Order: sequence, then C-alpha cells, then structure tokens
Amino acid sequence: MSFTTTDDETRLIAPHTLVFTSMRWHVRAYCEKNGDYRDFVLSRFRGEPELMDDVSEHTREADVA
Repeated sequence: MSFTTTDDETRLIAPHTLVFTSMRWHVRAYCEKNGDYRDFVLSRFRGEPELMDDVSEHTREADVA
C-alpha cells in the first residue's frame, strides 16, 4: 500500500540492510516491480512474508545509493 492508493499490493523484494532513522525502521531492498533499490517502512508491512530460498543477484554491493 502506498500513500497514493489504498489497495494492498504484493511486492517481491530482495532486502539487504535494516536502517533505523530515530523514528522508525526501514528495510533497504531491491524491488522487482520498480526495477531498482528502494526503502520500505517496516511498520507498513502486513501479514506473513513468503520467504524464498533463492539467492538474489541484487546485493548491497550493487546498490549505488
């Protein structure tokens, strides 16, 4: 879900780092939908994650930001 829509949306992400910004936790991850690295606010996640055993090519080293 985003601020521009109220619909729930499933995302496939490859997380690599947890970040705390004195107010909330974020996960830095590659987003398959957008095709780049994004920050996701953990408190906005809903339900149980579906974990995959695959190793992603989208690593922290590939994240230039």
